Amino acid sequence: MAVFIIFYALVLFGCHFVKHGELLEIRRTIYHTSYHTFPIRFVDYSEGHRLLDGSVKFADELARLVLRMSDLSGSNVVSGFEEYLTGYRNVESARQTISKLFRSPLNRLGEDILAGMVEAMNSVIAVAVTEEQPQFLPMLFRAKPELGVSPELWVAAGDRKRELFESLISHPKLSEELTQGIGLALLESDSEFLLKRALETWGQPVVFGVLDWITKGNGPLSDRSLGALTFHVESIAKWILAHEDAPQRVIISAAHIIAPFTYQFRQYDSTVWLRTFRDLATNGNQTEANYFAAMILALGFQNAPPEALNLVEECFERVHQVAWNDALPDETWLILDPIVPHLWWIHDWDKCERLRRGLIEAFVKFHWPVIKLADCVKNEAFLSKVIESAQKVDGGRELLSQKF
Repeated sequence: MAVFIIFYALVLFGCHFVKHGELLEIRRTIYHTSYHTFPIRFVDYSEGHRLLDGSVKFADELARLVLRMSDLSGSNVVSGFEEYLTGYRNVESARQTISKLFRSPLNRLGEDILAGMVEAMNSVIAVAVTEEQPQFLPMLFRAKPELGVSPELWVAAGDRKRELFESLISHPKLSEELTQGIGLALLESDSEFLLKRALETWGQPVVFGVLDWITKGNGPLSDRSLGALTFHVESIAKWILAHEDAPQRVIISAAHIIAPFTYQFRQYDSTVWLRTFRDLATNGNQTEANYFAAMILALGFQNAPPEALNLVEECFERVHQVAWNDALPDETWLILDPIVPHLWWIHDWDKCERLRRGLIEAFVKFHWPVIKLADCVKNEAFLSKVIESAQKVDGGRELLSQKF
């Protein structure tokens, strides 16, 4: 048994310590066989060492490695271990093998071999191993965080999901691809309560994973998760720019998360938002169209690319009319409230006046030609009110003194 365990360990770790030719020579020596045959001969501990001593002379470093590996044949090995070890490619055998190792007291080399088995493990084997003993899952996740992308394992964890998550975040550097997969697995395994922690820990890759999940037709997200995503506005904007052909429902969902924070993504191209607004205004829900109009107007007031004045021309009068009709929902006004100027507290309720002053302020700040003011406000009654409001904005009088 000693020599079998030595060879198996070398197979697991040989690529790290010995050359391929040396590994083959060890195999021939241990089993006294040719390269093309592989009869397993079990010998006791002392006989195994005599066989090694009488065979080939290893280099000092390799000899020390073989000697350390032979220690696994001591009293800590579980009886019957070899019959399972030879069948590792079978899921049931793997389950029994690794379960026995988990339950057994191991020396340092045994721990290394177990780690090697875990490293080679896939999610199917992991589910089989932990089916009866889910307490092994945190250990598996610590040893191989790649298992965290398996929704089946998160489901199998039951009430140990938090423990699994702690095992994953104990790794200081996980790849973006892996953390994105973990975020997806949390959603697909009904573990959304951990999404906020995942977003706080890994940020943008998890955001991308969430949006990919929504794109596949999943959702909706809980209010808790939506609230957590508001701390990642820029990442959401980047994903939208990279997926302009995403379904309209996904773009609308993203807009409802980030629209109140236009000052965080005003530097990005606004074309996708404008295109969605036009489609909604023509064929879609008019309440949603008004929501997008408010977002686009807020971006225009902040000189968002590519053509901020065009954004204002397209949306100002629509938003002003809805506000004039006292039909602007609070949710929509929240988009513009931090952008347009505030009034004296007894007048701050006047959304229309604030919108008109915001329009003049943008013209002054970004040096837009005054002649374009008429393109933004085609209704003559509203235009006269805009001119009145301009008198109360710094630089407004000077703006109006220009020739139309």
